[in-house]
Amino acid sequence: MWHLLNCAVQGRGHVSVGIPCQDKTLTYQDKEISLIALADGAGSAHLSHFGAECVVQSIKELMTSEFDRIYMTEDGVSIKQELLAYLNKRLLELSNEYKCEIQELASTLLFVVIKGEKYVLAHLGDGVIGYQKDGELKIATEPNNGEFVNETVFVTSRSALHSIKMLRGSLNGITGFVLMSDGTENSFYDKKNKRLAKGISKIMKLSMLMPRDVVERVVDKAFESTIKMNTTDDCSLALMVWAKDGEEYGALTVEEKIEILGLGARTKAEQVAKYDLILAELKKNISLERICDKMRIKKSHLHRYINRMSAVGILENRNGTYYVNVK
Repeated sequence: MWHLLNCAVQGRGHVSVGIPCQDKTLTYQDKEISLIALADGAGSAHLSHFGAECVVQSIKELMTSEFDRIYMTEDGVSIKQELLAYLNKRLLELSNEYKCEIQELASTLLFVVIKGEKYVLAHLGDGVIGYQKDGELKIATEPNNGEFVNETVFVTSRSALHSIKMLRGSLNGITGFVLMSDGTENSFYDKKNKRLAKGISKIMKLSMLMPRDVVERVVDKAFESTIKMNTTDDCSLALMVWAKDGEEYGALTVEEKIEILGLGARTKAEQVAKYDLILAELKKNISLERICDKMRIKKSHLHRYINRMSAVGILENRNGTYYVNVK
């Protein structure tokens, strides 16, 4: 099944001047469809956070009701025209409600929708859409920053139809998609080499192994403490990853565990085995003192292992008791 996750945090520049988070993300899933969407409100438009929210909600409405027709229509230009017309209609209704110009609700748009083995994705403006295939991260669509530096294209722009990118196809082994705003690009996208950072792969693996609420807490914390420090802009991300039922941490390779735990590349299997032993003992509700005795290590050393696993959500301390979030 597809595991979904989203995150959006207010940028430091917006905090300092009292502007709300203008990045909006949305995930949706039912028995047939899985969808992720992201819209980055224009910094110069003071109501763009409302516009961005309207855009992601409207995309959900359109794609969940019209996926099959949109996927099968051969005329790609007409589909783009329909999509933009639908969004601008909704934004016009919202502008009448707020008694503002529609440009005050301007935002970018990124989304991916999956139904069975089929997908549709679209990208307008800055930000990045990536995907995972055969265990490798690849770029689906790159940022479109318009004619000038620090300029991009919005749903309400005259050039939107010319600029929007839309792809439709079969998954053929694709096992994950990720959307990110331009604020998040600074940490997770190498513009020079057009590559996604390994951190995306790590988040995908965590999403396969742990409950969504646990992973989102880990990601939110990382965004607040690290990712937003690399930019003044809002930072947002939405992803989906395919995982077989019963996906287990214990079945991962040593290399995969090293990646998830954030250990050095030279870490030996014996060191990883110590983490596995601690998890196994904590699952049996063994006290920290007994674990120290069994492993013949100091309690301070044990806490180093525990803190690293807690940082990625594998362990959680709830009222003094450690809970294991993986199988």
